[in-house]
Amino acid sequence: MPLTRYTLRQIEAFVAVADQHSFSDAAGRLGMTAQAVSQLIAELEAVLGFRVFDRTTRRVALSGAGRDFLASAETILRHVQAADSAADDVRHRRAGVVRIGAPLVLASTALPMAIKGYAEARPKVVVRIRDFPVDGLVGGVVAGDVDLALGPDRPAGEDVRIEPLFDSPWVLWCAPDHPLAARSSVRWSDLRDVPLVAAGRDHERSVAQMRVNAPEGVRVIPMDVVDNISTALVLLHRGWQRRWHLTT
Repeated sequence: MPLTRYTLRQIEAFVAVADQHSFSDAAGRLGMTAQAVSQLIAELEAVLGFRVFDRTTRRVALSGAGRDFLASAETILRHVQAADSAADDVRHRRAGVVRIGAPLVLASTALPMAIKGYAEARPKVVVRIRDFPVDGLVGGVVAGDVDLALGPDRPAGEDVRIEPLFDSPWVLWCAPDHPLAARSSVRWSDLRDVPLVAAGRDHERSVAQMRVNAPEGVRVIPMDVVDNISTALVLLHRGWQRRWHLTT
């Protein structure tokens, strides 16, 4: 029997009458007239091929076949209500999975606290982080590998919308006993003779471009480049005390 032969409204009316033992009370619960509820039950019985209620002038009771069918009807309504709830969650973005691409620095610092706050407001949304090199962030969004990406500004085509979130200053890290460690700020000229380690080729290029028009003798160019910031910090901790790590 095709499922379309009876409607959810008929099933809803059947369950309501079974709960209320009354057409008029079921009609009040459904916001309908008793005549309309009676019509829905009659249509349902015609489709099913058996009576679901035994009717007298004083009472309405489930028939034997109606009792057998009631559990299935209630299951149908529970699944429909669950589907409606899920659709409402998705419609209002309260549920689902959000995939965020980010370079290691942001994935391990800025994102965890942001996700914690978001989870409190949207507990049914699962946020998954994927580590991406900076140069691969835009491509990850275009390819559909992630829903959105967080990272330094990069050129993007018409398929990607860019939203500025915050400005990120340049930060330099060094060992506590380094001569520059006590300064609250450092000028580019102070770094001319300081060996630098950059995390990622994007930082290497950025540093070189910062003073690309300066005379060659005063340019700041990293002497080493590693893929991840964690690698740079480990190298610094294990003996490269006189080298700074440069990031944004």
